Amino acid sequence: MIFSSNKLKSPVFFLNHAEHTYWLGEPIIDFLLQIRESNILKDSKNRNIPVQDQFFLPIPVDESYSLKKTEKNTFNIISIGRESKYEPNQEYNFYQEALKIVEKFEHVIFTIVGIELNNPNRKIYAHERLIFIHPTREINQYIENADLYLEGFPIPSFTSLLEPAMAGVPFVLHYNPASVYKVFDDNKEKGIFYPKDLKSWELEVEKMISDKNYKNLITRLQLTYLHENYSSQGWNKKLTEIKDSCKNKQHNIRTIPNEEKYVDGRDEELVSVIESKLTNHYSYTNLLGFFSKLKVIALSFDNPSWVKIKPWKQTIKYLFNR
Repeated sequence: MIFSSNKLKSPVFFLNHAEHTYWLGEPIIDFLLQIRESNILKDSKNRNIPVQDQFFLPIPVDESYSLKKTEKNTFNIISIGRESKYEPNQEYNFYQEALKIVEKFEHVIFTIVGIELNNPNRKIYAHERLIFIHPTREINQYIENADLYLEGFPIPSFTSLLEPAMAGVPFVLHYNPASVYKVFDDNKEKGIFYPKDLKSWELEVEKMISDKNYKNLITRLQLTYLHENYSSQGWNKKLTEIKDSCKNKQHNIRTIPNEEKYVDGRDEELVSVIESKLTNHYSYTNLLGFFSKLKVIALSFDNPSWVKIKPWKQTIKYLFNR
């Protein structure tokens, strides 16, 4: 409400940390700061904020990790993330792909960090060179010997990718991800792109393992891009450029559309089940009036299975504040 005042002269910058709440603050935002470059075009549609009023300002990444410069006979692949993010579904099975890689390449050691000791996938995909490490932040020993990082799927972990990448570990990204799971824009000239399907992903991984010259080229391209955008030095440079470009700008209230925007696609479906816990359909609505509560009840007839609906008698009590 404060930022909606016409008396305010300084422009309002809004940091987008939850793109699925695209309506939040929309009318009072002068400039939108994006921590993920891939959100700029998306928010020009969802928030109705022009591309020229958005800036890419990612969160700087820890640069304390480094690689060991030693000769070895093995090729070490790592991936880091919560075990729930690796859980296979109908379209993606990271464990299966990891197993196929170590079976095909006898010099490859594949380490996945973040898998609990009692996770059944440890037995299902057991192999002497497919190593599962329990959740830990003591990851330097895995990063310093890594030759390649594979972004996990179906759900990637952005920080877990960026930390090794900033140390100089080249990476292969998730294939055919929903935009909500993309931290980058595709840019092959920078060595950064999302394979279009599983076969393309497999070919890219195999090329990174087998072709040393190609791997070195991709490493240089990726590292240059990351230092320009995700280092503390790069962040400060971007911030200075943003300040300079907005020096003479003043705060303006954006026109509120007459109709509400409703977005229902792959991204929204995925975001809705990232944390599948029971939710009371009537939460936060107890202070509504009688007719508003009727609308809430009407909306309950088409809810996902994980949304808890009250029995009929409790619904009546809810409606009449009893």
